[in-house]
Amino acid sequence: MLTERALEKKNGLSLCISTGARAASEIVKKCGMFAEAVKKLSNGAIDYTIGYDHINFSNGSRVMSLPSTTDGANLRGYTAQCVCIDEAAYVPHLDDIMQAIAPTLTRDKTAELVMTSTPAGKNGYFYDRWTAAKDDPSWYT
Repeated sequence: MLTERALEKKNGLSLCISTGARAASEIVKKCGMFAEAVKKLSNGAIDYTIGYDHINFSNGSRVMSLPSTTDGANLRGYTAQCVCIDEAAYVPHLDDIMQAIAPTLTRDKTAELVMTSTPAGKNGYFYDRWTAAKDDPSWYT
């Protein structure tokens, strides 16, 4: 999903927020498998370079994976079509992080916020969003 969304337009960006640097690196490795498939399917027309926390495509699009911080300061200033929060129930201070990335999501009407997680009890921002989504048909769960 992150790779696909980044490639939807030239100079596109998909941003993944992880619980830590190791998790961020793992996400980039997984996205790298899709990047290799895109390269092969395009007969090399779309090439890429990969680093520990990012993938840069030849059309200017990027996938970035960043660790969360307690205040979300390292997440400000990005404009992305897709923001994915991995293991959202375990991200500390998710309220602050949501406030930091809100401007990213409001700049593009087609921007997506995706939160994935395993359960971590009945508390916190992720749990609140999950329970709100259960009875609201406008949410996709």
